[in-house]
Amino acid sequence: MRKGKRPRGLVGSGWSTDLLVSREHWGEKGKSVLYVPLTFDALVPPYSDKDLLPVEVLQAALPNDVVNWDTPGGGIEIRDEALTVLERLWDEHLLRIGYWPQTESPSQERPLRLVRRKARDSAFSRRVRAASGGRCAVCPSVMVYESVGILETAHIRAVEADGPDAFPNALALCPNHHALFDEGFWTVEQGRLVFSAALPEALRGTFAETLHSRWPLSPEHLEWHRRERFRP
Repeated sequence: MRKGKRPRGLVGSGWSTDLLVSREHWGEKGKSVLYVPLTFDALVPPYSDKDLLPVEVLQAALPNDVVNWDTPGGGIEIRDEALTVLERLWDEHLLRIGYWPQTESPSQERPLRLVRRKARDSAFSRRVRAASGGRCAVCPSVMVYESVGILETAHIRAVEADGPDAFPNALALCPNHHALFDEGFWTVEQGRLVFSAALPEALRGTFAETLHSRWPLSPEHLEWHRRERFRP
């Protein structure tokens, strides 16, 4: 959060990477304070008034009796019931300002350091969830997961087969349909859902009649999935 003078608001997201450490105060010589090492998966220019997510938007969705946004310093507690709402607001904001574009290079160098790979994977998954509108691509339309935050990002061409973190190579899926997709029990051909003969009839009933995707999918990656993963 950017505190202090207005406008105030959210400027970054990430996670801690180690325990608290005591170091010299950033502005007062001879004084020690606690710091926490962290990695950002998204960070807008902290001094830009137009790129932050204003605290007024946060307060409208999550009032002060749910999250106390008016603490004088840092250390705001985000309760579990508020986390899904906050992540959705932040992800939609990043998409809206163009921080996370929906088009990317078809290939990319994958970082070797675990924490950096986690940062990339986490950011991409959040982008897909934000763009999905809370819908699994193959669940019936009445099934909307926005409020519970369980949607997952399925790579059509697997990561280990150089599948990129890019929208044409991604489906937003509920955990069950994601597992069935990765195991080859269903696939997509010319926009149609195709089921393996090994998929029980009862499980076929959990699918919608048509594929629902808010972005175009790569025919090349779909062909890879049909060839390498699908069970006829």
